[in-house]
Amino acid sequence: HMTLINFAANTDYPLLQQQKATLVDLLSLPDLKQSVVDDIDGIIMFLDAFQDAIVESHIKTEEEVFSI
Repeated sequence: HMTLINFAANTDYPLLQQQKATLVDLLSLPDLKQSVVDDIDGIIMFLDAFQDAIVESHIKTEEEVFSI
């Protein structure tokens, strides 16, 4: 069983940062429906909150979590 701490400790944060950057880039595409923009923005906000929680919980350092 994977606990939240194990999950957080074993996340590939450089990859997560790249994936988050891709989502941010998607927001600049033309003709996106507002619902799609809202969904992507919500995922980005979730990832930011997850990363902040990992740092604040001392599971990983800020440098490890926000590597880009």
